[in-house]
Amino acid sequence: KTLSVSSGLTFTLGTPSQSWLTVKKSGSNVLVSATANSGAKRSATFNINCGTIHKTVTVTQLANYVTPAEKSWESNAAGQTKTIAVSTGTGALTVECDANWITVTENDTSVTITTDPNSFTLPRTARITLRSGNMYGSIDVTQKENYLNVPPGFTLEASADPAEVAIEAGNG
Repeated sequence: KTLSVSSGLTFTLGTPSQSWLTVKKSGSNVLVSATANSGAKRSATFNINCGTIHKTVTVTQLANYVTPAEKSWESNAAGQTKTIAVSTGTGALTVECDANWITVTENDTSVTITTDPNSFTLPRTARITLRSGNMYGSIDVTQKENYLNVPPGFTLEASADPAEVAIEAGNG
């Protein structure tokens, strides 16, 4: 970032209080840069000195993290939608999913996950990767299997009269 300084006299810069911050004078501007933050919110200061006047400038760099409110979710076999809150240090969130049976939409505070119906007799799994800056988080999704449960040894004899039969069919 560039900080423009207005002064009738020549000014100098003091050394930043933290090594992750650098400042450089360029004419009447101060060029301020910081290394990438891989942790918590942090602050540093430096002085702009002009004769007997000393102004302290505080630079605050946001934290960089990604934390989903839930790290895993189980969907039913019929297909389901769930919204999960996500906290980030920078607010900018992007997502990727390794399965084509899941649709994910994101904003800066949550992800909405929608699963397609599972027509298979086995559960399936996927991972949603969340990214903010250079930090990553993930949500593991398991979708239940589709099943048809007929009791062992079940037999149905047909007759001329209507019959009622209870068969349990589930979709998770």
